[in-house]
Amino acid sequence: MESKYLDFVDDSNSYKKRKTKTFLVNTKTSIWLGDIAWSTSWRRYVVAPDSDMVYDPSCLREIADFCEQQTNKKEN
Repeated sequence: MESKYLDFVDDSNSYKKRKTKTFLVNTKTSIWLGDIAWSTSWRRYVVAPDSDMVYDPSCLREIADFCEQQTNKKEN
């Protein structure tokens, strides 16, 4: 997914015991905003944001779209 404001970096190698992919969410200027990972209780990809960050609607849409795409990939 090409994003205007964010980079989604595959971080799966940091969590070798996980069965699903994990991702870092960074700004285009490499500021870490949070992690995206599979949630067994939600049965979908979710974001765990850094507590000190604030998000505007455009960034939230991009994060939500990315989570939805990853969930769809896993389900298919």
